[in-house]
Parts: sequence; structure tokens; C-alpha cells
Amino acid sequence: MDSDGHETMRKSQSTITSYLDDAPVAREVISKQSWLWTGINVVMAIFFALAAFVQINDPDPYIWIPIYLIPCLLCCAIVWSRDAVDQLYWRVTAAVHMGFSILGIVILTFHVGGLHMKQGFFNPLGLEEGRELFGLLIALGWTLLCWFSGHIMTTCSAGKLSILTGVTVLLGMLPLTMWGTCYQSNFKHCDDML
Repeated sequence: MDSDGHETMRKSQSTITSYLDDAPVAREVISKQSWLWTGINVVMAIFFALAAFVQINDPDPYIWIPIYLIPCLLCCAIVWSRDAVDQLYWRVTAAVHMGFSILGIVILTFHVGGLHMKQGFFNPLGLEEGRELFGLLIALGWTLLCWFSGHIMTTCSAGKLSILTGVTVLLGMLPLTMWGTCYQSNFKHCDDML
């Protein structure tokens, strides 16, 4: 072997060695991310369960209870098994739910937009349909985040994964926090929540 061949071989060996040296740190970061991911799915499962529960008083609970109960069950599946997202039953259920959510979002957007144009109504949360629209957006957004979570966890570097996990934790806590604030402060648009 010539000197260039030895140099190339030494570089590749040092790369492999440094990769193996960093592997425990990467595994530790991924392990922490997995526990945070499980925890935030517990929080979202509770949020969706509560959202489904308060739909009992809704004029059409047969529509809205499943809309919130399905994401609750999908979150519970992730808590039960972190690999649930890769299972066919999870993917099919999530895909069907996302399809109906998108349809509902389109219909409610036109309805709320039409009311806004007619009445000049400014706050969409003041309308039941506006709250339903935002509920669908939360359910769709979280289901999409869960859908792509497996891909994100396997392709991101440890640093990017830490940032994404932090953002996910904030996004996951937001609906429950906002709901708690809204209910406790008793804003006018939340009078009929419970």
C-alpha cells in the first residue's frame, strides 16, 4: 500500500472510532427524547380525553366525541408502545382520522369565514364553529406530528432532536394550558365549555 492508502485507512478508522465514542451520548439523548415523547403523549391523551368528555353536552356528540377520542387512543397506543406509529392499525386509523379532519377543517373554515364576512365577527373562538375548527386543527396537527415522529427520531442529529423535542413539549402543553386558562378565567367565549 502506498502512503495515500494508509492515510485514507487511518482517516476512516478515526472516523469510525469517533462515531463509536459518541454513540453512548447519542443513545442517552435519544433515550431522554423517548421518555419526553411518551410523557407528552400522556398529556395529549388526557387533553383529548377531556375534550371528548365535554362533548357530551354538544348538540352533535356523535360527531365530536370520536373526533377527540381517536387521537386520545392513538396517543395511548404510543404510550403503550413507542413503535405503535409504525404499525398498520395505527397508520390506517390516523390516515382516516386525518382525512375526516381535513374535510371538517375545510367545511368549518368556509362556514366561519362566511359568518365573518356577513357579521364582521372578529374572534373565531366566539363561535362554536370556530372552537370546533381549532379543535380539529389541534387534533390534525398532533396526529401529523405523531405520524412523522418515527422518521424524525431516526434521521435527526442529537442536537436537532433536542430542539424538536423542546418545541414538541411546548406545543403539547399549549392546548391543555390554554384550555385551563380559558376555563379558569371564564372568558365570554368559553362560557359553554362545561
